[in-house]
Amino acid sequence: MKILLLSPIPRIDPACGDVVYTEMLLAHPPDGVQYETYADALKRGSLVEHGRRDRFAAEPVLTAVSKIINIARKRRWLFWEPFRIFSIRPGEYDLVHVHVFNCGFRQIDCPLVFSNACPIRFLYTEARGYSKFRVRIVEAVELLSARLLGVNLTSYWLPQATRLIVFTEFLRRWYVEREIFPADRIDVVPIYLPPAPAVSKPNGRPSRVGFIAKDFAAKGGETLLAAFEIVKESHPEAELVIVGCPPRIGDGELKRRRIKWIPYVSRETLLREIIPGFDVFAYPTRFDGMPLVLLEAMAAGVPMATSDLQAMPEIVGEGVAGLSSPVGEARLLAQNILRLLEPELNASFRAGAMAQFRGVFSASAATARLRAAYLEAGKLHRARNAGTW
Repeated sequence: MKILLLSPIPRIDPACGDVVYTEMLLAHPPDGVQYETYADALKRGSLVEHGRRDRFAAEPVLTAVSKIINIARKRRWLFWEPFRIFSIRPGEYDLVHVHVFNCGFRQIDCPLVFSNACPIRFLYTEARGYSKFRVRIVEAVELLSARLLGVNLTSYWLPQATRLIVFTEFLRRWYVEREIFPADRIDVVPIYLPPAPAVSKPNGRPSRVGFIAKDFAAKGGETLLAAFEIVKESHPEAELVIVGCPPRIGDGELKRRRIKWIPYVSRETLLREIIPGFDVFAYPTRFDGMPLVLLEAMAAGVPMATSDLQAMPEIVGEGVAGLSSPVGEARLLAQNILRLLEPELNASFRAGAMAQFRGVFSASAATARLRAAYLEAGKLHRARNAGTW
């Protein structure tokens, strides 16, 4: 099965979890699947992008409209993510898989599958600081523009999609409740990762709490700092290790509060040395779809204390791999951390974390579900062409 993959790729698109998703698909494709990235397809000519500068002579109106919309995006009058319009050379692919890109197709002769991890409105209200009123206005403008240009919006309007792949049951319900896409054409297939290069070892006296985030505020860092002060009252030996963002506390204060703050480490060091040293991974996030860092901690057998934001309880298996508490509730987060630091519970949740990873987020588990989604898309496409759907 030859599949065109329209998904963020390394060295071309900004580094993020969506790029990692692409890397995982390319490194561990489902059985019988061969992917081609959009960059390679553009070079080969099997994929053509409309509305670009080099096509102004042939498409002056579309190119001009695209330019105006891009200017509005740069000035933050609209969402930042661009619209893209493509044509696919007939007979090239068995299926097209689009991940998070907002795009439309003037010519396509095979099934079209979209995938998504999180509604875009959450990104703007919870991470980029837009007010809900502003987001509603921008959403309306984006949807109107998409309808006029024939562009599929991954979070709002998917008229050309054969099937939709979402990472969580939470997101499936979100689409269905808003009547954006029918339930019988949505597949839940999470992002997946290879096995952890190093696994956390049981500790007779668990005490080290870890936290990893580039965006300290969006991932609930302030809530964790407040919770850790409560944790130390009952567990004076506890230590907090924060990784991935600039310190917000001076060296003397960090030492007094038993906090080790590491601004940056390589991914290799993080996976091989940092995460396996945690006894509990705390992640009281305020914004997320499916955070890779949770899966990485899970793969290493580290129990998790998360917020109850959207799909977070689902990701940790509703109490299998960890515990969740309400967003922003430091005292309840502290209670969960203390529970997970208890030696017997810690050992139990370690086993649960590894089992949850193997059963849901490993390549062997997820690629089989992804292949099934592709096959269903093919059946639906053939039924549509035969007039039986």
